[in-house]
Amino acid sequence: MRICANLRCFSSLLLVLALAGCQSAGPDMMFHGLAEKAGMATPEVEAKDFVKNHHTADGKYMAVGVTPSAGKIAIRDPKGVTNLQQELEGAQKKAEESAK
Repeated sequence: MRICANLRCFSSLLLVLALAGCQSAGPDMMFHGLAEKAGMATPEVEAKDFVKNHHTADGKYMAVGVTPSAGKIAIRDPKGVTNLQQELEGAQKKAEESAK
């Protein structure tokens, strides 16, 4: 009697796990219909308008309220790079000295 109860519990667990695995599967999966009948399937939901409007036709995501950069980034001349490097090194030394 105890073996039968354990077997029934185990088979129920396997069934639940199999159906739970179908929740995120597409409608073409083998057990999806069974999971729908059991009330365990995740229903397909159409995307909201704001989501549709911010995805391009090729499926790439574009964040809401963000526009892509319009042009080239200005490249620093060698003198500007040297000045920036000296400024950053000076700030680093100042920070190290104040931390002592």
